[in-house]
Amino acid sequence: HLISELGGWGYRYPLLGFCLTICLLSLGGIPPTLGFIAKYLIFANAIQSGHLGLALVGVLASFIGIFYYLRVVYTLYMKPEIEVPVAAKFDLWEKFAAIGAAALTLGLGVLPSRLLDWAAQTRIHLP
Repeated sequence: HLISELGGWGYRYPLLGFCLTICLLSLGGIPPTLGFIAKYLIFANAIQSGHLGLALVGVLASFIGIFYYLRVVYTLYMKPEIEVPVAAKFDLWEKFAAIGAAALTLGLGVLPSRLLDWAAQTRIHLP
């Protein structure tokens, strides 16, 4: 599938377009999503471990990635529809999965404390 084929789908399928937008923003590390929390923790741990160069490369790669993720969001909402989707029918389970992914991505991004506490408890201490 080409990204250009998604033109106008944000309006044709508003719920699924919104869910995809949330997930793409999370992949880019945009607050208040879980992807932001994850990238922040990775870069903070890299800096604390003395790997400043590696953290800077990661931040640069994230900025490059954001360009590609936002391009899809731009196409969803700002480009006209090329053709009417022929076989784009989404059943209840597919919608449920999309809503669940977006809700968890936003929910854990806004209130990450329980997830972070759980992650801290599961750390394995190696000699």
